[in-house]
Amino acid sequence: MQKESTSNPTPRETGPAAPKEKRKIYLPCSCCCQASRQGASQVISSSVGVNAKFLRHFLEHHTHSGMKSRQLKREFTLLVTAADKCALVEVLKPEYIARANVFVSHAYSYDVRDSIECMLRYNRDHPGSVFWFDPFSLNQHPRPAGIVPTSEMISAFGDRIQEYQATLIVASPWDKPAFLARAWCLFEFMCSHNARKPTTIMLPRKQEEAFVRDLGENWKVTDMLAKVDSRNAEAKMPEDLQAIHQQIEQTVTYHELNKMATTRMREWLVETGLEQEKRLRAKAEEGKQELLDFQQALSIMLDQLGEYEIGERVARECLRTIENARGAQDLATLQVVRILGLLLEARGKLDEASPLLRRALQGREEALGPKHPETLTSVNDLGLWLKLKGDLDEAETFYRRALEGREERLGHEHPDTFQSVNNLGLLLKQKGNLDEAEPFYRRALVGSEKLGGLKHLDTLIAVGNLSLLLFAKGKLDEAETLSRRALEGQQENWGTNHPQTLGSLANLAVILQAQGKLDEAESLYRRALQGREEKLGLNHLRTTNTSGNLGSLLMEKEDSVQQTLGRGMVEKCLKSLKEQHDLPASHPLIVKFEKILLSKTSTTA
Repeated sequence: MQKESTSNPTPRETGPAAPKEKRKIYLPCSCCCQASRQGASQVISSSVGVNAKFLRHFLEHHTHSGMKSRQLKREFTLLVTAADKCALVEVLKPEYIARANVFVSHAYSYDVRDSIECMLRYNRDHPGSVFWFDPFSLNQHPRPAGIVPTSEMISAFGDRIQEYQATLIVASPWDKPAFLARAWCLFEFMCSHNARKPTTIMLPRKQEEAFVRDLGENWKVTDMLAKVDSRNAEAKMPEDLQAIHQQIEQTVTYHELNKMATTRMREWLVETGLEQEKRLRAKAEEGKQELLDFQQALSIMLDQLGEYEIGERVARECLRTIENARGAQDLATLQVVRILGLLLEARGKLDEASPLLRRALQGREEALGPKHPETLTSVNDLGLWLKLKGDLDEAETFYRRALEGREERLGHEHPDTFQSVNNLGLLLKQKGNLDEAEPFYRRALVGSEKLGGLKHLDTLIAVGNLSLLLFAKGKLDEAETLSRRALEGQQENWGTNHPQTLGSLANLAVILQAQGKLDEAESLYRRALQGREEKLGLNHLRTTNTSGNLGSLLMEKEDSVQQTLGRGMVEKCLKSLKEQHDLPASHPLIVKFEKILLSKTSTTA
């Protein structure tokens, strides 16, 4: 929740509303309240909550359109409990209350009806839920001595979260939920996470509709997640903000809280996307076009979030339907063809991806011309595929064509142009042209920082790439500094298990290994390997590469048993690259691991 002051309402606050707004008179409230006890309560935070029956009653009899949580406090709770100076639940009839089992985290700027709607929907999936909703369960009246100290509020809220079975977070608006910007809400999320309580994030219905609409308009989840930063959280009262920040620093730190929040937000975006897909599918024929449009947008979002397997399923279903409806050469069909190709490529299914990426390029060239931005996007896509297959000369041809075309059509400072700059730099580095590559790396970094800021995913990717170039040039200390910056930013931006974060773990491990910091490097390799096995699969090219890198590190250990184990891992990796992945003898990974087997050490990234 977003804590409000517990001072008494002024006459202005409790006076009649503006004539244009119809509001109800709440006193007396015999329909749901018992007779007054005529005595001030000393309880700050009751363990009692309200049930679904009361929430439905409240919606019907005690709310008005547009009523915010802060208005609920002033216009209902404080008035109904004025005689007893207690929490609302202490005066409600027994049929409406019980011991709470779900903590509700919300912001006081929310529409009350939205929050109650989410609670009722949660109860439908979890029958018997009793909600600790602070406008009802928290004593909103001050003690005789004044406002309740923040430290007592923190303790009370933390105790309630520890005590209950689950936490429900109401998120609104969907693309920049208030709970991510409010210090109290982040504190509640932190307590739920630390207590390992199941945490459900729920959108009001009107925000679900906005989610479907906005996602279909190419809204980027990267922009949303890049803005998550607990350091910038706000609170109405300065003493609250200071106390909560102290709690964060003393328990998890801002960095860890951001990692926790972005990881859960990524999970929530996937959950919400799949729920909306299911809802649209249930609409049958009348919702067919809406479902197709949403599945196309959803598959792009899943690709961005690193959920490649789920994305492949969504894209395949969408492609079957849209191809039958619009034809094989329709531009919308070709977009889905491209997305599916990228998802297969990300999953390491390069041979399956190739015909799809080539089909998208050919179709766009024929329909739009060779220099259309969408055509150039497909040119860039195929360049990446060729690079992954080890055909570096052909990949360079495609990358240069994409860059030249984008500079001409989009300008030198367009995000797509910087993507091409970055890709060409990576390719030149892989070919060993380090001096030629460096200007491309630095141009990509400066451009990404200018367009997206220091925390944006594109910026962090550019930082990580530059670190590997400096590593290849022997500038290990500079490389380590940049690599740590990239990893820390991606952990906060994407969470701990996104493929980009796992890649940064592995890259930092390579640099540390070269510096002789074997223990830390081994720990990072093992974390990256475990994450890639879980996220990408045991047989993915990146998983295989990480396993081989870990083996090369073990070969450097003084323990002969570890050396033997490491050599076996490298040999297995090399065999997989040749036989399972069918890479040519000239592929950089094959060359790297063959060199490792000829010597006992390797510092090749």
